[in-house]
Amino acid sequence: MFPDYAVAPSCVTCHNEHPESPKNDWKLHDMMGATTWSYPKEAVTPEEMIQILAVLRAGFAKAYEAYLAKVAGFSKPPEVGDRWPRDGYFIPSAEVFMREFERRASPATMSRLLQTVGSEQGAAQKTGSIER
Repeated sequence: MFPDYAVAPSCVTCHNEHPESPKNDWKLHDMMGATTWSYPKEAVTPEEMIQILAVLRAGFAKAYEAYLAKVAGFSKPPEVGDRWPRDGYFIPSAEVFMREFERRASPATMSRLLQTVGSEQGAAQKTGSIER
């Protein structure tokens, strides 16, 4: 289980204005809830991890596209393109959003994958179970 924080003003605004929100005084950086991820195995192979990450990224893209569709229905929708809310009443397109997501997430993801693979290989070498 991972905390789900209000990381952008749009998170706060949407949750404060949503009729089914449990409260309407959310502030930036409030913990708004939790995200639970589970996997039926104790460990995954590097190949499984890559597949999981691909599905996860596709899910992020789909969720953002659904958000863009909802925003298009606003009485005064923001301009969608290559600018961000910090620049004014704008939101990034799906392509711009995913490019920025991948720019931020990819180095950390790759580092973690390499650490995992490296530690597994080191453990296997210590026990003599790796083929040479």
